[in-house]
Order: sequence, then structure tokens, then C-alpha cells
Amino acid sequence: MTNENPGSGQFSLSCFGGKFAGRGTFESKTGAPNDHIVARGQTGRGQPVTMVIGLPAQLAANTYGGL
Repeated sequence: MTNENPGSGQFSLSCFGGKFAGRGTFESKTGAPNDHIVARGQTGRGQPVTMVIGLPAQLAANTYGGL
């Protein structure tokens, strides 16, 4: 993760020996119900990636969409 502005920036991730990788932007969100980070981007094959850090899974899915 790299910060471009306070509370936002770029991210990249790689898992399973590079078999799953993606990149995109992130934004810090403050307030109810919890402070959290939302990252959105895409894989090398153009598939969307949404990652929410700091919220329970069900709340994140209801707020930002899920599979």
C-alpha cells in the first residue's frame, strides 16, 4: 500500500505464489459503524476485486456488495 493523500492511495496484492494478484486504489472511511478501509481494483485478467478491512463480513457485503 502506498499513500497518495491522507486516507487514500494505491494497493497491490499477490496470493498463492502469485496465482492470484490484483491492484487498485484504497480509501479510509471513518465513522459508523467502524473505521474501515475499502480497496477496489482488478486482477491481471480484468476481474473486479473489492477488499474491506475492519468490518464484519456480512456488514461489508451488505454495504459494498458481495459475490
